[in-house]
Amino acid sequence: MHDVAGKEIIQDMETCPLVSIIVLTFNSEATLLETLNSLLKQEYSPIEIIICDDGSKDHTVEVATQWIAENEQHFQRVVILAAAANQGICSNVHKGYAEAKGVWIKPIAGDDFIFPGAIARYVEFAQKTNCAVVVSAVLPFVDSSKIDVSKDKVIPGQQDIEIIAGSSSGLQQALYVRNLIPAPGILLRRADYNEVGGIDRRFFHLDDWPLWLNLLAKNKNFAYLAEPLVAYRISESTISAARNATGMNQQFLEDHVTLYKNYQIANLNGLQRWDRMLEIFRFKLAKGALRPYPRIYQMTGLLRLSSPLYVALKLGISKNSREKLDSQFVAR
Repeated sequence: MHDVAGKEIIQDMETCPLVSIIVLTFNSEATLLETLNSLLKQEYSPIEIIICDDGSKDHTVEVATQWIAENEQHFQRVVILAAAANQGICSNVHKGYAEAKGVWIKPIAGDDFIFPGAIARYVEFAQKTNCAVVVSAVLPFVDSSKIDVSKDKVIPGQQDIEIIAGSSSGLQQALYVRNLIPAPGILLRRADYNEVGGIDRRFFHLDDWPLWLNLLAKNKNFAYLAEPLVAYRISESTISAARNATGMNQQFLEDHVTLYKNYQIANLNGLQRWDRMLEIFRFKLAKGALRPYPRIYQMTGLLRLSSPLYVALKLGISKNSREKLDSQFVAR
């Protein structure tokens, strides 16, 4: 089999299991072609593509439909699942993963893209390490025409890399405090995903963080691949919203309250619990009483001075990252 450029595609059913690429879209018409065309540059087979649209109001579905008509012959299967109305990222991810037939699942947002040869590299590494989840480096970008992998900074940072590449117990404890897994960079074994019950449907936007914790609770292992295989688009709206929680999606803030109640509170030590409780209290204010008053909300940051962990971080006594809503991983 050959790709659109005529290159021979790796195809050996014994060593190359089916990979399901789940393309998650919502009002993605301006960027979707770049995402989908990056899938044509994968020198690997078999691949199935499942495009899951979460009730887009623009021409995302039409763009996807036209692309499928022109390119579906290059893949084992290509389908589009379009919701009539927006139901949230968790519902969209659940829908796509449920449709997947591959041994491995690779999610990608409709405004990000996968570098050439990435899928082959993911599978090779996954088989070598026999892990449930591969976490690759991710390259954040604003303008794809200016990307230079040799110069640009990738995520996660070195401290988080050491945790991800370390013991499962260490990663689990770190994840109780904060989400350090860059979701755009993961490859997930479908059987393990199904074993833990899939996406926790109590959440609207927060699909990945609870899933990591549920996988680790079932003794599933993660492995870090120190190569940037995915480019993650940081939009101006995401950056500006992350400057103040009052600009964030209210349901996303509520998801963090749900996470605290169901996953964190029972697994944090006293100081961690106090630090996180302060943040949860501020998130409640940000989605409620203080939402119309971002400047007043900023003043609530003084509450953090009552957290020994926060003070230690600011004084340079502790090098551990304080829990925060990281703009790099805010669900869109």
